[in-house]
Amino acid sequence: MSRIKFWEGNGCDQDNLGSVKVGDCEGEGHCVTWGDTKSWNLKETDDWIPNDEARSCTLKDVPAGTVITLYDSPDGDKDDDWTQITVNQRTTNDVCVPSFEDDFSDEWYTQNYHKNNGLQGKVSRIKVSVPNK
Repeated sequence: MSRIKFWEGNGCDQDNLGSVKVGDCEGEGHCVTWGDTKSWNLKETDDWIPNDEARSCTLKDVPAGTVITLYDSPDGDKDDDWTQITVNQRTTNDVCVPSFEDDFSDEWYTQNYHKNNGLQGKVSRIKVSVPNK
């Protein structure tokens, strides 16, 4: 199952907070299908990833071209902290994004962090875009 799993601790550690399934996941909870974009205001979700908790994520079998944007602002306001993670190639194993406050690039993903006053443990909106199949 292709998914983005969010963690309470840095380095993909501590409690698993919840996941977003991607690709072939029609009708399966928090899911973004091929060619679609979805976003969630975490202040409005009671049964999923808690607001202001996530500090890292793992990418499991996530397709190349998927874009994950995480915001401090529940409305996705880019005047506050935000980070964008772009998957460079399908992640065949669990690939850890250890912090949301880094600029980083390798063969698996590229991350661009836009700093204001810190994003660690302050994620209030998740947006995921999955490319066409």
